[in-house]
Amino acid sequence: MSKKSYIIVFIILLGVITMIYTRVYKDAEIKNNQKHELLMSLYKEKDDTAFLYILEHTVSSIPLADTLESISNTKKNERPANVQQFIETAKIQATEIDEQLFLLIKFSGYNDKFIEEYMNTGGETDTKSDDPDLSFLTHRLTWNPIRTISYGYWKSNPKLIDDRTREYLLSLAGELRSMNEKLSESKEMATSMASSSNYPSNVKRYLLKEIQPFILNIDKLNQDFYSDLRIAG
Repeated sequence: MSKKSYIIVFIILLGVITMIYTRVYKDAEIKNNQKHELLMSLYKEKDDTAFLYILEHTVSSIPLADTLESISNTKKNERPANVQQFIETAKIQATEIDEQLFLLIKFSGYNDKFIEEYMNTGGETDTKSDDPDLSFLTHRLTWNPIRTISYGYWKSNPKLIDDRTREYLLSLAGELRSMNEKLSESKEMATSMASSSNYPSNVKRYLLKEIQPFILNIDKLNQDFYSDLRIAG
């Protein structure tokens, strides 16, 4: 066989190998994409189910708002045992409200962009956002300040709820009442849209849009309250 023939055969073999390699690579890529889409689909289905269940079983924040207003409206000479009972009740109610807010945010799709990039990059992501971390803010959003008030009341002599604390409690109660309306609307929306397509995603978007301002408002109230306490201290 001549040298030219060897070159022709080599070129043909190289072409065949390249075609085979390309086909195998494409098949592997398709399978990986299918696997990724399946994982994302299962993840979304799990989160949708959890989100709708939590939303359906949310506890009203009105009782907590009522308790906060009761503390704010106590008389200057109120029996300390009565005030402390209100505070302990508020701590229990706040724990429940904070936990359900935290879970609603976690299952609302708030972190979907981060998770999508995390899976696409095999566990590495440089996702940066100027948006507030709502899951972090909702962690003990109302319990922490109430615990601070409880500690301050326990240490005070005589036992008094100062005017700044009363003002803060009324403002917090107002935010909780308004936020509760939006949660109720989200629950109604979930019920009315149950038969439509893509309804979990629509409810999630609506919920995030409606309750985010209240979470940020409460966080601002908390920061101002803590700041005033430091100044007063």
